[in-house]
Amino acid sequence: MYRWMILAVTALLSCFSGVVNASAISYSIGNNVLVKNGNKIMFKTPGTAPSLSPSGKMVAFRRRSNIFVANMITGKTVQMTRDHTSAPEKSRFKFQISWSPDEKSLAYTRLLPYRISSDSRTLKAATQSDLRKGEVTWIMTIWVLDLKNKHASQLIGPMGNIRLLSRTSQLDGAAVYEPIYSPNRLHLWFLNAGDLYVARLHSSGGSKAVGVHLVARIGSGLDFQSDGGSSSGSGAFEIAWDAVHKRLYYWLGRFWGTGFSEYGYMTWKSGRLSRPIEWDPAFAPAIEDAWPNVLGCAVDSKGFLWVWHFRRLTQDWVWERYDGHQSLPPETSRPSFQMQRE
Repeated sequence: MYRWMILAVTALLSCFSGVVNASAISYSIGNNVLVKNGNKIMFKTPGTAPSLSPSGKMVAFRRRSNIFVANMITGKTVQMTRDHTSAPEKSRFKFQISWSPDEKSLAYTRLLPYRISSDSRTLKAATQSDLRKGEVTWIMTIWVLDLKNKHASQLIGPMGNIRLLSRTSQLDGAAVYEPIYSPNRLHLWFLNAGDLYVARLHSSGGSKAVGVHLVARIGSGLDFQSDGGSSSGSGAFEIAWDAVHKRLYYWLGRFWGTGFSEYGYMTWKSGRLSRPIEWDPAFAPAIEDAWPNVLGCAVDSKGFLWVWHFRRLTQDWVWERYDGHQSLPPETSRPSFQMQRE
């Protein structure tokens, strides 16, 4: 009997050994979230924008504009937020979820409706009347969710010169996006108008920012010379943490327009980030051939950069490791990897 029990427990543990393996990867395809280890699907559920926890035991994702968390060991999925606003499912900047290193909280992006003030100087929260009339602008904001009590609160709202952004039809430039916790959990990095900012968090946790300041200007910024312009304006669209080399990578592109893509990183040392360092990845020949149709930024558990590029042979877009050694099926979302922190 005892031998049978030992074999049963061993078999059960083996079912989940791939989930907590450092090679686990998650992505969405066809509005379904998948967690895989190699070619084996370990978990599947309806949703988008998945993010694996540092331990690899949980995955957070979006479903109907709300945040859900699934425990892949127990199989239990819990709805963590209850947002009843019918927000758009697409945005210029991608929806993102970031785990804190201690797995006690999530930082995530959320679209909120705003209306411009009569003097075009400020943004105000839209009312139900504004929503019914369609007189709103949806802008990306950053929220923090306490997983223990399921309490979510807004951490960062729209930023920038609202009057100038409104005058040039570029209110998207007020968006804040790409939240990522620092390894020590004391800071939350994020982007606004292509530049990197940091919100200093209270040491005891919580969802309040003690202060927000600019870390680095990346690119040339928004172009305010013509309405809806920025064809020549550039900045960071995505950032990704590399736990192996202790670097924060960024992908630099044009806000409106194509034909421009660069990469760089900042090194994390003694609780601070270095200045931006330009980086020219040694792309695989097939990826290099697609230049400048190489976009995106993700880093796996081994410290390899992943990019989204157009394959001329098959005429489709794929996420692929920059050296060409691994790739995902066409039309998948940006991948999330198990990323152990300090």
